[in-house]
Amino acid sequence: MKTQEKKQKAIELAYGIYWEKVKDFVDENGWFDNGHQEDRFYFTFGNNKIDFEYKKDTSLRPKSLSGIENNNNWTVVNSEEDLPNDLDICHFIPCGDFNKQFIGWIDSQQEECYFIDNENYSSDIESESYKVIVNAWLKKQITHYQPITKPSKPIY
Repeated sequence: MKTQEKKQKAIELAYGIYWEKVKDFVDENGWFDNGHQEDRFYFTFGNNKIDFEYKKDTSLRPKSLSGIENNNNWTVVNSEEDLPNDLDICHFIPCGDFNKQFIGWIDSQQEECYFIDNENYSSDIESESYKVIVNAWLKKQITHYQPITKPSKPIY
């Protein structure tokens, strides 16, 4: 599924049972314009509550869509061309599972995305010895990434 299709599906899911009624008035970022229709649409609540955010007097959208304009700064990987440059340090999400996200880097020669395995990290302060395990996911398993930007130098 392409990025625009995934975005559209997220918008449809956010509106849930109301989607068919509102789809002609929702823009590409999920904003519903409730001000230009003869009969304004009213969301009935009950068991189907949607928490909305508002823009101006007449536009609203489900709060779950906040950040959809840039996917909360995550880049969707649809093909290898979408991956970051070699050795760029990024947050990565493998297999679409946000709970498995990690910080790592890509090595194109090895076809893998490496990360420090925090589960198997150990240190002994007295002997100043450290054991760091580097683990990897295959590049083709990466579904999203977000670059980590180098911070600016402090001013004082």
